[in-house]
Amino acid sequence: MATLCWIFAAWWLVLGGNAAAQTQTPDIFTVKAVQIDETAESAAAARAIALVAGQKEAWRRLLERLVPRNALGAAPAGTPDLFSNIVGGISVDSEKTSSVRYLADLTVRFKPDAVRRLFRDGGLRWAETASKPLVVLPVYRAQGTVQLWDITNLWHKAWQELPDSDALFRLVVPDGQPADLADISPDQALAGDSARIAAIARRYAADGALVAAATLMAGEGASPGSLEVTVSRFGPGGDERTSVSSYAKSAETPLPSLLKSAAAQLRRDFEEGWKQENLLRFGEQRELIAVAPLSGLPALIRLKALLGSVAEIRAVEVLSISRDQTKIRLLYLGDPSQLVLALAQKDLALTRGAVEWQL
Repeated sequence: MATLCWIFAAWWLVLGGNAAAQTQTPDIFTVKAVQIDETAESAAAARAIALVAGQKEAWRRLLERLVPRNALGAAPAGTPDLFSNIVGGISVDSEKTSSVRYLADLTVRFKPDAVRRLFRDGGLRWAETASKPLVVLPVYRAQGTVQLWDITNLWHKAWQELPDSDALFRLVVPDGQPADLADISPDQALAGDSARIAAIARRYAADGALVAAATLMAGEGASPGSLEVTVSRFGPGGDERTSVSSYAKSAETPLPSLLKSAAAQLRRDFEEGWKQENLLRFGEQRELIAVAPLSGLPALIRLKALLGSVAEIRAVEVLSISRDQTKIRLLYLGDPSQLVLALAQKDLALTRGAVEWQL
């Protein structure tokens, strides 16, 4: 019986792999908390207008989530005809009406395959891989002090006040609770203390941290100076990745506004960089053979589900199977480094061994 189960599992992976590999996390194509507020000659008319407006806003947010910034202008405009083809469902929450006004929050679920076809037919490139979250540690140097969790840290406040983002690249900004203070100090963050960074990342279920060190630089002569920000990423695959940015300070711009603008720009840049790094490359298809240590049918089922949620993987074929390991062939898009990154977001480690890949 056990042997038959393993044979069945192997055939199930071979036959179902290609279809399953096209299935991405549903949330990637779902846009939540779309606020609508419209007024018309009646509540019914206002509702009809609001639902169309809400779908347009959801479409705009989905495009910004998946499509590179420089390609957004080529994306199709949101129209009722388009939405009839690509919207799979709408949920309405917090609904309020008056005789002429309609307010609600929408959740719009787009059809993944319909959106993909639309993108490919229009020649648009896009990404689908959501990152594991990273903790942001906003260290602020000003007036001879180094601040992180201090209540006077305006840089930390700037990050906290950023509006929520539903981008593929996800960041978590700690509140500065006692547990945060116990996990890591500003000096430890600046030094890249791996143990302390791992501690706070683990508590927030994150994959690592971004240490964003901002320094207010004094200007020369009549110059009001500038804000210089060094961002270092720590965690799996992130060591030694550092960027430096500078933001000019005008005499008319209040310091809190400058800090918030810099934080918003940095977050946009990271979100955009992640999309560019994970664009699906349909013109580059490769394959590799990997060995996965498995013990039992449940482990094989879990592996199939995880591989099926990776957009870069187009097909999975089982080559051999035993009680303690499975050899599989993966057909995927892009290069091996992109596949390694995508799998890492699912807690799957793909490494090149002396003879074959290990999964």
